[in-house]
Amino acid sequence: MHNIDTKAFTFPSLCLQDFEEHDTPLGPANVYKLNWAPLEKERRQHFDSWWKRHGEAATPGPSSTTWTCLVECQGKTEPQTAERERAEGVDEYGQVPTKYDVALPEAYDAEIKNALFLLDTEYKREIEHHTRHALLDWTQGRRFDTAVRDTCLAPAVKHVEVAFYLLSDCLFDPDTQKRMSFERALFYYWKQAALVKLWHRQTGSGLIWRNAGMHRLDKTTKNKMSPAKESVCAFVKALRAHMDR
Repeated sequence: MHNIDTKAFTFPSLCLQDFEEHDTPLGPANVYKLNWAPLEKERRQHFDSWWKRHGEAATPGPSSTTWTCLVECQGKTEPQTAERERAEGVDEYGQVPTKYDVALPEAYDAEIKNALFLLDTEYKREIEHHTRHALLDWTQGRRFDTAVRDTCLAPAVKHVEVAFYLLSDCLFDPDTQKRMSFERALFYYWKQAALVKLWHRQTGSGLIWRNAGMHRLDKTTKNKMSPAKESVCAFVKALRAHMDR
């Protein structure tokens, strides 16, 4: 086993925006917003620290993460490497970056961070359930080779995806004071964009697209009748260009 360089990692936290309750089919709900600031700050600090220690190296040492769940969920963890062994600081071409790069194009990054969610008790409970299970699976120590560990981590990746799917299903439209309709483009790509942002510097660059489920946008980009087709195509194109820099 390699030596492990452990760092903290957090999901963005859910923050209550107001105490006014809204009626939903599953009961009263409140408006929340994800706070990405601690996660972004931690990653920048970790990157700066890594660059000072390994900036001249051809390849970095493996790393692992300690996760805390959404909705005020804390957990004890053990070091776990898995996908990060191929990731931190060196891209797929073996190039070491000289500065920290952001996950999304600027305009989309602001849109994703400013999204609001109308969450009732049932949605919050289910989101917490899946983030807890992601934490449990991800931090399970495994002495297998990389391919086997990636397979073992597939449930954790799926739990993360489901948690963000649930959030996307509760996107809040301030104009209508209701959950967002299917006519809004953000409804179609918020989940994928947020997952790209979450997995950035958390896994290998070649795995971000897969873990974010970007292939699920293909149906929308190919559907001529979809009201969000042009917006989703523009997002995918901008993201590809941003990631290929």
